[in-house]
Amino acid sequence: MIRSLPKSFLPILIASVLLLSAEAQGSAESRNLRPNQHKKAATENPDSSAGQEQQVLITVLQTEQAALLKAISAVKAQADAADKQKYPEHEKWNTPTILVQVGLLVVGTFYTLFACFQLAAFRREVRIMQSVEAPFLTVIMEPQGFPPTHVGGQVFADYWFQNEGRTPAILKELCAELVIRNGVPALPEYDDVMPYKSDVVAIGPNTKGPLGRTPHKISDKTWQLNGQASSKWLFYGYVKYSDVLAKAETTLGFGYYFDRAKHAFLMIDDFPYNYRSYHEKRWYHYFYKK
Repeated sequence: MIRSLPKSFLPILIASVLLLSAEAQGSAESRNLRPNQHKKAATENPDSSAGQEQQVLITVLQTEQAALLKAISAVKAQADAADKQKYPEHEKWNTPTILVQVGLLVVGTFYTLFACFQLAAFRREVRIMQSVEAPFLTVIMEPQGFPPTHVGGQVFADYWFQNEGRTPAILKELCAELVIRNGVPALPEYDDVMPYKSDVVAIGPNTKGPLGRTPHKISDKTWQLNGQASSKWLFYGYVKYSDVLAKAETTLGFGYYFDRAKHAFLMIDDFPYNYRSYHEKRWYHYFYKK
């Protein structure tokens, strides 16, 4: 068995092979001399033992050359195997190892996509269930003392919040205004804001919330505005509430104006007064407070 040699000996072996080849070629040329040259060599050196020694030397050189060529081939094969282990990316794509890795990558990709679709479907079902089971408040308003009859009197706006949902509603913030203005402003002005921070006020499903009352005293200025045809009595505000788990918060805006002809409060159709906005708390909302 030929012993494996390091790659640093490869140039030395190649040089040795070249030298042996040159020596063997020179010996072969000496054997192919013309007849007159053979006669001349025989005259100069009558001893035939020199030719036999030269033949033995040529045989030894050829044997050593074959051994060196075999050693060079072994060293080259060993170097190629080491490079293949050191740089596996040079392997062909259709080798079993590469095919197994590609198969695992494809299976993992399809499994990840399937899990994402399952998660999206689950979240959609949860949102549908929340929308069905979530609290849903509406406003019930009953005016008292309208229209006003004299200076110094009072008018009131009594209101309730009715929960038409299937789970309780937790009140967070409330604002209700009863004012008289020269027409309906483009944007409502909220002054009397009442937050529910410490007290928990819950409205059960299919029930009415606590009674609220907003009074307004008739002053001289109010009486003058009340006498103008363009002036309007307005009752507007908003309420913020959440579900029991406080994962979602809803803001309900409401607005009404007093119709002198019908002697009743009618709903304002404009967006800044009547609206319903839904805000779902994400996981990062629990790390800070507004």
